[in-house]
Amino acid sequence: MRKLRFILALSIVAVTIGTWLIVRGSDPLSRIENANQVILYSIRGDAYRYTKNVKFDDELHGYPVLGKVQIKEATKRRAIADALKSAVNSASGEVYGCFWPRHAVRVVSKGRTVDYLICFECEWVYVYEGSSENKTHANKRSQPDFDKWLEEAGLTLAKDVPPDRP
Repeated sequence: MRKLRFILALSIVAVTIGTWLIVRGSDPLSRIENANQVILYSIRGDAYRYTKNVKFDDELHGYPVLGKVQIKEATKRRAIADALKSAVNSASGEVYGCFWPRHAVRVVSKGRTVDYLICFECEWVYVYEGSSENKTHANKRSQPDFDKWLEEAGLTLAKDVPPDRP
């Protein structure tokens, strides 16, 4: 009986560790670490509700792109990765339902593309990888960092776009 309990306990530990490794390895946030390419976007998430049938010159998952910049410096890519991870890992879980993303990050790693569309207003992040869409929460505290990086690149922030312009 004692051996049976030991084997059962050992099996539970093995399954738990195996599951953790599988989940950790498939975590899209982990791709940002070794990305070949990182692109930071300013997008107009609130325009989606007014312009569903309008096509824009540049879109990201149906949202108009106001501007984008490829992040070539490793230190800045690391800072963006850290800010995104921090936002997700420190999320309060209190979210709202608007999802008007104004920020996005595209990560290309080993031929796979992952897009993170971020709405700091409602604290949702939609993660697109291939045909898969997942959602997670994000904390608002990282928004000033993302705004700063977009402004440094000379891009228009969505909050600066007049509301009458689609």
